[in-house]
Order: sequence, then C-alpha cells, then structure tokens
Amino acid sequence: MSWTLISLPFRTSSRKQFTYYPALSGLFILISDLAVAHALFNPAFKGCFVPWLENIIWATFIPAWTLLVLILAEDKVNMFLI
Repeated sequence: MSWTLISLPFRTSSRKQFTYYPALSGLFILISDLAVAHALFNPAFKGCFVPWLENIIWATFIPAWTLLVLILAEDKVNMFLI
C-alpha cells in the first residue's frame, strides 16, 4: 500500500493536492513500517523498550493516517469517482 501511494504522483495526471498528500502519507507509512520491523526483528532491540524508535513509529504513523482522513474529508473528492 505504501509503495502504491508513493508512486501515485508519477502514475496519474490528477491535481497535485490529490496526488502529493497520498504520496506523503505513503512515505510516512513506509517509514513507520520500517521502524516497526526494526523494533521487532533486530536482536539488539527485541524485547526492550526503545524510546527513540517508538517516537519514530508514532511520529510517522499518526500524520500518515491523518493525511488520508483529510483527503477523505475533502469536499472535492468527487474527482476520484470520474
């Protein structure tokens, strides 16, 4: 999902607002997923709380989904239905 969102501006010719917001959201989701994978599978951090890693996860996860919700709440979303 994140890679599809990141490549959206290069695949469509829609308005910039409707392509750059999802791309930025996809980038945030990708960074968050990489940090989660690092926290779960890196033997040095497995089983312990690492504050800076948790901050990266939440600092990218919340804005990513907030951007997606803002896009859905936009009044001009009908261009996706065309």
